[in-house]
Order: sequence, then structure tokens, then C-alpha cells
Amino acid sequence: MKKILIVGSDLKDTQKLGNCIKSNFEVYSSYLEEGALGLCLAKNFDLIIINYSLKDARCITLIKKVKEVQPDIKIILISGCKIPDEGKIRRLGIDAFIGKPFKMNFLKEIIDLILG
Repeated sequence: MKKILIVGSDLKDTQKLGNCIKSNFEVYSSYLEEGALGLCLAKNFDLIIINYSLKDARCITLIKKVKEVQPDIKIILISGCKIPDEGKIRRLGIDAFIGKPFKMNFLKEIIDLILG
């Protein structure tokens, strides 16, 4: 079973998102980037979903550190706002951007597409 880590600044929202996809995947969640990095060191995730609400600098730092630990990990970035420098962030290794609001079926389709 594929493993997914969901990272956001709000634990409730992070868990809600995880509950929507957990029937098809082994899902972990973290609401702080430090916890997410620790989980990446302990587990071998196939995908990490990051909520851009972590703020620009923290989000970029997390992406860089995760890619150092797991260079082949797939990353989906979710955002409810315009991302200031999407090109810069995409060069860090983002596989998909999803704008809020979105339907859970759409997220599941993107996950299936990315993970094959």
C-alpha cells in the first residue's frame, strides 16, 4: 500500500483530508514541518501533500529538506491563495498544484495520476 504524508498548519484540516483518502492509502499527517521531516526520516513515503498555508519560507524549507531525505518523493502543493513565485517552487520538485476549494474526487484523481 502506498504511503502518503499530509502536512498543514491546521491539524483538524490535515486529518480531515487524510480521512478522505485513507481507504486507498496508508496516510500519516503532521501539522508542523518539523514533525513532517521527522516522519520522512522514519518512513519511506510515496507522496507528500503540503498545504501552502505553512507560509512561503517554511513551505520552501520543508520541500528542500524532504527532497534531501527522499529525492524521489512526489509532492502535491495545495493552496487557497495565489502562490507568489510558482515557477521557483515548481523547480524544487513539485509534481502538482491544487487550488482551493477543490473536490476530494479531484484530489484522488491527481494522486492516482502521480502515483501511477
